[in-house]
Amino acid sequence: MKKFRDKASANSQIQLPPYRDLQNAFHAYQTSWETERLESEKNRQIYSELIDDLDQEKGIVKLCDIFDGNITKPVIDKSTVNNINDEKEEETTEALTAKNDIKTNWWTKVSVKSNRPMILREIAIHKMAQDYRGGQVDGRIWGEDATNFGLHASIDLPILDLLEVDNEFFWKRLVREKIRDVLKHQKLLRDSQTNWKRIAIELLLAELVENLEEHEVDGPMKQKELKELVEKLNSFVENLSILSLKPRKFFNENENFQIVNFTSNDCRHASLEFLGGLSNLKSFSVSFMTKKLEFDVKYRRKLFQVAVSDIEKLGKCLKNLKMLENLTIRYCDLSESEKMNYLLTSLMSLNNLKHVDLSYSQITSKFSGECFEKFLSTARSLNSLELKGNKFDVEFGFHFAKGIESFQGMFDYLGLSLTSSFGSGLDLILKSVNLKQNVSNLDISGCDNDNYDEAEKTFRQIINLIGFEGKIVSLNINNNMIKNSTTKEYLIKSFDKNYLIQLNCNNCGFSSEDMIKIKTLNIRNIFYKENPILKKENFSVEDEMEIEKYFNETKHPLILKAKKNIQVHHDNKKDIKATGEYFNLHHSLPETPSEINLKSQNIKINS
Repeated sequence: MKKFRDKASANSQIQLPPYRDLQNAFHAYQTSWETERLESEKNRQIYSELIDDLDQEKGIVKLCDIFDGNITKPVIDKSTVNNINDEKEEETTEALTAKNDIKTNWWTKVSVKSNRPMILREIAIHKMAQDYRGGQVDGRIWGEDATNFGLHASIDLPILDLLEVDNEFFWKRLVREKIRDVLKHQKLLRDSQTNWKRIAIELLLAELVENLEEHEVDGPMKQKELKELVEKLNSFVENLSILSLKPRKFFNENENFQIVNFTSNDCRHASLEFLGGLSNLKSFSVSFMTKKLEFDVKYRRKLFQVAVSDIEKLGKCLKNLKMLENLTIRYCDLSESEKMNYLLTSLMSLNNLKHVDLSYSQITSKFSGECFEKFLSTARSLNSLELKGNKFDVEFGFHFAKGIESFQGMFDYLGLSLTSSFGSGLDLILKSVNLKQNVSNLDISGCDNDNYDEAEKTFRQIINLIGFEGKIVSLNINNNMIKNSTTKEYLIKSFDKNYLIQLNCNNCGFSSEDMIKIKTLNIRNIFYKENPILKKENFSVEDEMEIEKYFNETKHPLILKAKKNIQVHHDNKKDIKATGEYFNLHHSLPETPSEINLKSQNIKINS
């Protein structure tokens, strides 16, 4: 105010203070004004909410200068933090903590804290959030207060205590903390229709299952408790992804697996039978690998081990999931006949099942092929099957081929990449696919073809598959080396005759010229696939109208250039015609004597 009096005396008149000074003054004294209204605060002269906190443990002092703007940054306490040289010395823990404190949080609109002290309402909301232990939130908390409540309430409460929370900021914060797929999280943020509460509850249930020990699930009382939990969560859970399961107690994740020879029955996991109560579940993914060594190839074979009882209880769970559409079971050992029998038998009763993924599950034997033959003959709704990374033998290929022939549906996708060598029944599977024509997209990339004769048999089936315009529209044969030049030539010729298929054949031994031709044919087939009418030889009037409509709507640069050239050609013809008429009208040549005589004779005859 002294500043204002000096200005007033200098100018010999009273002036209003600048708007910024008024705003700072308002923020400084707003807290006191609201507090003074309370009956109990009439005689108080110092208000504690004007004093900011001093965090001594982290070495951070938060300044609160009310006339220094609205934003205050954390300052490193010199007594606890050494001078930091960004180029030569590493940052200390205190410095990193200070930097993290001023980072922008994705769920808040304000990136840094305001220096104005909290008003009494905000203090009350923070206190209510800290003391919240589940149940229904007070209905009087809404608007900005609801946002503050959701940002400060604890997310580590039991899952059943959170079911009545209806706060989007709270669920967003929980999803951000629990989700493990960063790309998926970014997609959810961009989608305005995301149900954050449903996704958060699915993540909490998956975390609960992953941390279950075998002894915690055994016994009727434990199963009853878990079934009651699932019943209460049933209406919220549609997608469940379990990335790992804990093996039984004595199976130590940190010990050297190479010197211990575990059997499958030694690697029992917690029972998943209680998940059968999720009647609304549409997508279910489970992996039996442990967390710490999930991507360590050296130990991978041991980590695949899963007990027969685990698959038996999983099968009992799957039988009750009548709404299930997508099932993914990866990285486990399904080589034993009993496991495949339990698993595929349980899937036969699911009428809505569309996609099954059993990648890297050591499916090899004849009995597994017989189970698939039986399963495919009854699976009416199935349209996608992924068997990547399973090393098939000849007997499995024989029975799986018979299953393809007995399959009554249509595969939108069949994945057999990295499954077998060309001499292990793959030619029989391709022959059945060519015969039945019930596969749209086929992937057989990365299969071994060391046996020359067997490789030729398989490539002969591939050529037949490409040369015939059937149901298949995409074929992936990447990383399958073709050693015979004649086979390459026939394959390209067959592809040239097919206007429907998309062919992927990288690293197959083709020359650069052949690859350019194959890519050109792929572009041609995409064009004809999008515009099938252009394949006709004779066009009706309706076809011509549809073609003209297509060219008018298409913005391709080549078509636009062709339109421009046609227009220029028509304009030039009009100009030539107009010029000729003008010349004949105004610049006609005089008639010759012969023309005059001929004209007079015609007049006489006509008269």
